[in-house]
Amino acid sequence: MVISRAGTPVAKVIPLRARRRSGRGSLRGRVTLPADWDSDEVNEAIARDFG
Repeated sequence: MVISRAGTPVAKVIPLRARRRSGRGSLRGRVTLPADWDSDEVNEAIARDFG
């Protein structure tokens, strides 16, 4: 299925291929977070971005 805007294709809808995760901790070692990921400054910036 193709979504169009004014006759011009803008998006194609395709089936989602679900990936099975092996369980808790399956992303360990694949995701890295900066040391300040949960700081007040970061949380305030996110709050500003999302209003």
